[in-house]
Amino acid sequence: MTNLHYTRRQAIGLIAAGLSSSRAFAAPDRLGADDPSAPYRVPGGRLGFQRPQGIAPSTNGWILQSADHTFQVRMQETLFVPGAANPLWDKDATATLAATPPYPGFSARRFKDMRFLQNLDYGHESVVVAGDDWVGEVSVSISNLSDQAETISAAPQGSGVFRPAAGPGPQGTGLVVRWKEAADLVLGSVTVRPAPAADVAMAEFGIKLDAAGLNPRFAGDKLILSVQAPRNSAEVLGNGIAHIALPAVSNLDYILEDANTELYEFFSVTGTELTGAACRGIKAEERRLPSGNLTTGIRAFGKRRQQEITAIYPVADRVTTLEALSRTFQKLRFLDEA
Repeated sequence: MTNLHYTRRQAIGLIAAGLSSSRAFAAPDRLGADDPSAPYRVPGGRLGFQRPQGIAPSTNGWILQSADHTFQVRMQETLFVPGAANPLWDKDATATLAATPPYPGFSARRFKDMRFLQNLDYGHESVVVAGDDWVGEVSVSISNLSDQAETISAAPQGSGVFRPAAGPGPQGTGLVVRWKEAADLVLGSVTVRPAPAADVAMAEFGIKLDAAGLNPRFAGDKLILSVQAPRNSAEVLGNGIAHIALPAVSNLDYILEDANTELYEFFSVTGTELTGAACRGIKAEERRLPSGNLTTGIRAFGKRRQQEITAIYPVADRVTTLEALSRTFQKLRFLDEA
């Protein structure tokens, strides 16, 4: 967490701990956790698409990939701030392709990375859908990240099974060709649903906390809380207002509990240990930001999941924000660990 500062020696220790626990940090096999023939609906978000068989989340519910890591689908969502730059909608090193099917009340664009068109094993395309105050992207990436990836024979065309070899085939075809059917299926089936209520989104993310009076709202997979109700789109995102943020609540659990135990033991030397109703936590020291605001945070640890909780606030809102931060941690539960 950005607010948990540690020395170079401590950072090296964390890296070493992670390397020694590589088995523990591996993600569980989530393939088959739901019906692969049904559209995949991003947890807590608005986007969805038809999922190719053999593609599943690993460590994050907003990122799906193949078993050999050569094919990846990633979702992003955020809120618009009028007049602000929109990197999802306007991209560099890309070309706008044919318009996607119209979405009532939304605009849509399809992009393709044009930088490596001669590379048989690399490709990146995306569909971006934008409304008045929201934008979402479904992107498909194809790459050969490792020469050690297991080679799997490609299934017959039209079989609905997408299992590419890890490298170019005997006729000189590469991963781009082998994954084309899967990529077209994903990008040609993007859907948008109405934004789920905050409590519904939290349940889909597998978390529960006491957000009463804290005006909960989501910007993608980031949960934002504030004692003061937001008065404009900037404050909805937590800009210019005392707030508490839980980023990346789409992160999933580790395969073994000792992964969290090792991380907790490491971070315990960097802050104050806390005990909540269902989690242990490490609270960082309060510090002042260049803006003059104060910040602190808590890293909450469940059995297999963990969650950053960060607070940023002016001095005038310190007491109420710290009370809300404490209540958020104390009541935090990971529903998949119940």
